[in-house]
Amino acid sequence: MLFDPFKKIVQSSNDIYIKIKSESDHYNLPLMIEHLVFRANTEKGGYIIDGDIKKILPLVRQAVGLGADIIKADPTIDVRDYHRVVKIAGNMPVLVRGGSRASDRPVIRIFSSALKHQWSRA
Repeated sequence: MLFDPFKKIVQSSNDIYIKIKSESDHYNLPLMIEHLVFRANTEKGGYIIDGDIKKILPLVRQAVGLGADIIKADPTIDVRDYHRVVKIAGNMPVLVRGGSRASDRPVIRIFSSALKHQWSRA
């Protein structure tokens, strides 16, 4: 069997989540899991949010499986896809992570759409 360092990192992360969940339950505190999906910023260097729905959904599903009480997830490239994030979270509240700086209008549009989908599942 080949050595897979990524598998070891994922297992280690999951073990940490399980320990934190146990502690948060013990103290009656909600556990918020915020997975980050980044891509390289080829213009300025560093990393920026990658709103790829295909990358976000498995991480939200993992957060639910790890026992999150609240999920904070990246905005999707197409705001009309965000209902899929809310749906896969089941009964968990979903917070939309902030993105890069933008004028008020696009931010309000994204926020409004996310709320619409959040309320439509109630």
